[in-house]
Amino acid sequence: MPIRGNIKSSKFAPQIRNYNIGAGSTKLKATIGERIRAEYEVELYWYSEPKLFDIFDNGGRIVRKDGGNFITDGFQIGEDFTIQFGYGATGRNNSSTINSISEKGDILFTSLNDPSLNGSYEEDVECLITGTSVLTNAIFRYGLIENSEPFNTFSKLDGSDQRFYIKDIPLTPSIEQGEIAGTIKGWADEIDTILIRRLSDSNIPIFRDANFGGIGGSVVLGTVLNYEIIQTFQVMPYFLAGEIDNLVQGILPTFLQGSNSLKHVFECVFKQNISDENENKRVRFSNLQGSVGWFGENFNGFQTQYAKESINYFAPSLLPNPSLLVQETTTVVAVVNSANGTFTGTENVIVLHSYLPQDENQYLNSSDFYNNNFVLDSIPKGGGSSIIQGVSTSLINSNQLEITFTVNVTSSKYELTAESSYLLAVILEDDTTTQENSDRTIVLLDVNNYDLSPDIPGLLEVLSFKAFDHATDIVEAGFTDYKGWIQDGFAVQGLFQLNRTLDAVLESLSIQLVAWKDGTNDYFLIQRNDFNVSNAVIDANGNQQILISETQGFKLDPLDQNNAKNLVTGAFDGTYIQYLFNLGIKINWQDWLRLEGVDTVFYDVLEPNEGLNQNSSRYSLKEGYTLQTIIFAQVSQNGVSTDYIHKMPMNVNDFGEIASEDWTMLLIETFDEGNNDLEGTIIGGEYVRIKATFVPNFVITPDLNDYYGIIRIDRQLSQGDKEIYEMSSVRSIPQDNLLIPLEGESLLKLSLSGSNIVLECRTNKNQIQNVPYNLSARLGGKGVVILGDFNDDFNNDFFN
Repeated sequence: MPIRGNIKSSKFAPQIRNYNIGAGSTKLKATIGERIRAEYEVELYWYSEPKLFDIFDNGGRIVRKDGGNFITDGFQIGEDFTIQFGYGATGRNNSSTINSISEKGDILFTSLNDPSLNGSYEEDVECLITGTSVLTNAIFRYGLIENSEPFNTFSKLDGSDQRFYIKDIPLTPSIEQGEIAGTIKGWADEIDTILIRRLSDSNIPIFRDANFGGIGGSVVLGTVLNYEIIQTFQVMPYFLAGEIDNLVQGILPTFLQGSNSLKHVFECVFKQNISDENENKRVRFSNLQGSVGWFGENFNGFQTQYAKESINYFAPSLLPNPSLLVQETTTVVAVVNSANGTFTGTENVIVLHSYLPQDENQYLNSSDFYNNNFVLDSIPKGGGSSIIQGVSTSLINSNQLEITFTVNVTSSKYELTAESSYLLAVILEDDTTTQENSDRTIVLLDVNNYDLSPDIPGLLEVLSFKAFDHATDIVEAGFTDYKGWIQDGFAVQGLFQLNRTLDAVLESLSIQLVAWKDGTNDYFLIQRNDFNVSNAVIDANGNQQILISETQGFKLDPLDQNNAKNLVTGAFDGTYIQYLFNLGIKINWQDWLRLEGVDTVFYDVLEPNEGLNQNSSRYSLKEGYTLQTIIFAQVSQNGVSTDYIHKMPMNVNDFGEIASEDWTMLLIETFDEGNNDLEGTIIGGEYVRIKATFVPNFVITPDLNDYYGIIRIDRQLSQGDKEIYEMSSVRSIPQDNLLIPLEGESLLKLSLSGSNIVLECRTNKNQIQNVPYNLSARLGGKGVVILGDFNDDFNNDFFN
């Protein structure tokens, strides 16, 4: 006979009924996304009834001659067994261990040593060989599959085989928890697993006549192994990447369309040792059809009496908010309807929150659990966790129930943005019904995008935000955008005010260079300059008195406007307090430095750092992005913070990136003190003259009064914007600069050579070190945002 693994009972109970298995249904009845507990009692036994057999070597060799197979009947090496045959005084009743089994499965090699066993036997002795080993290890696999689908245990969420190991299964009342097999956990919830315990052994259901196996003998008792299997699981998947439109429009997945539904199936293989490869002692459950409903369905397609009436969100300030906040706790108030008027206010509800990943790689082949991948939480009334808290209900009338709870997703493993989506749902039922005939329904409350901050309007107002290029003094009008090249230094000045009648307080202020994705609120950071406002003095009016007067630390004159970092408190008119800032900025150019957080649309294996680098021009008017200089301010009202962003557009070119009406740098040359051509190199210990020649790409007779020039030098592979030096034709230099004027000049020299413009300066022989350098040059036009070319030639810029 083969192994017998039988399901003696099955029960399913939902979370909303506190997993009351005693009143559970006999098969899966659930809603999508619902947590269910299943309990099974199973029995397992195995035996053989040879019809013709011989025994040799005092029982050491039992040979079947009836074509039967001990392996097929479930026997394995190392297991204990009993052999019984005959009646009365000639009957035999022996126990031992299997040492080996022949390849054909017809011979047991055992540890028996009883000469009376030797002989040839036929059917009339009614032989019974029973397995008696206790199996305390198991592999448990389960699946949620369509009712008509062939048995399998692959997750419909990520395709993984859903498998647990259970070791050292104890006798009741103790219980053993399974552990996930392998490192892929994306199909499992970290708080749910499989629990197994052994129940008392029972007797094998086989009868023999009196005195079987000897005088006073009988069939050996207690050879049936009994187990209780308890599994809590979530009915998945309720969402896969790319299905948001289907979710909103109520389009069901194929496994629930029409009469389709899901059922719970499992297979448990019991073993002596978990590492045994033989898996023939299995119990399988797969025949009971399930009834699972989608959002807005009572089980499999039945009409529901429940529906959403309204949902409202509130920030911590109790002001209304459009959706869930990602950086704050959000209070949610939903009203649901009962068409049959069954609400009493005492019924339980289950609230569910889930992030909706749009990239399947966030949950496929994941080493993290799906509850973390989906930021999933499922909480009953009166319960709470790190995500959903304080679930309560308030009866409006028998047809309407108000459900209140808070959601906090700050513990999410993801950096959620305004482009990230989520769903909220609630499970409802009339608790006067039985679990078999429940009207249980999961009602979709909302599918929405998260909100980055609880925006409180009117706390901050930007009055002006201007840029000033190299030749434009900060007292002039300035520009409302910036156009230039990488390595450019420029200044920004801004004036903003806080509404003190709204108790506005400045929590933080920074000026940032960012790449902004067109038409969205998404951006990534290139450069950040923070003002420390934490030590502001509070005056008698409650206003923050701020006085920051620092330098950026660039290799510039300390008084240069492009080196300033100032923030000061301005006028107060009883309503608004004003603040003025100045800041010098240098545009990032170092493509040899990696930039974190870059949109992978810029990935290019042929570029330095695969294109994800600090060359700002990569992100200027490319791949749907523009560069922006932004004011980023965090302003609070009674402890509730609002983020304010004010943008100024930028257009930044790369080295040598020019338009037809611009100037091109023809070449950059270096000469020693004897006027010998150094072919672009720099040498230490003497003054080296640097000469950059710019050629117009259009017909012009230039006037030098209309132009300014800059020559710059920095170490190759410099690690920051504080390591580059420059010599300007319009701005003074600091002491110990690497570049100094030609003898007899006070600034960078500009001269004409026909229609070409020549820039010249020299190195400071007392400051040049024995390291490789890069040289670059910049020609700009006075009184306009940009009228020149900025170019570089890295081919001949090195130290010799």
